[in-house]
Amino acid sequence: MMNPRARNQYEVDDMYSALANIHEGLDATQSNVLNACAVFLLAAHVEPDTLDEILRIARHAVAAAA
Repeated sequence: MMNPRARNQYEVDDMYSALANIHEGLDATQSNVLNACAVFLLAAHVEPDTLDEILRIARHAVAAAA
């Protein structure tokens, strides 16, 4: 599998900053819609097995935070 960092043009701090900034001024519903749109757009650029792994990790993170 290709190193995901090799395809990422942002450093981690820049990525988190961009994600936080794009949500400024949005209410919770708008932020959720933005996140869903971003996931669908990004998913189109990832191999299916990588997407499955990402989704499993994200689901685990949500379950662990509950």
